[in-house]
Amino acid sequence: AGYPCPAWTSDNKVQNAAQSGRCSDKDVFSIYLTSDAVQQTVTAQKRLGAGIHVLVGQNWIINAPAANLPTLKTALGGTI
Repeated sequence: AGYPCPAWTSDNKVQNAAQSGRCSDKDVFSIYLTSDAVQQTVTAQKRLGAGIHVLVGQNWIINAPAANLPTLKTALGGTI
C-alpha cells in the first residue's frame, strides 16, 4: 500500500483486537472481529486527544503518522 515496513512485529497488544502488530515505534496495525470492537477502539483513541492519527476500515485500524494516512487511504480505503 506504499507504507514502509522494514520490520513487521506481531505483538497482539491492542485491546479489543483479534490481531495487532507494528512496523516501527510510530505505527500500530490492528484487525477486529466486529465493527463494535472497531468503534470501541476509535472512541478510546479519541479520548487520548491530540497526536493520535488513524485510518479506519470496516474491521481494521491503522495508527500511523498523519503524513502517511492519505497514501494508505488511497490504497486501502477507509476513513481518516
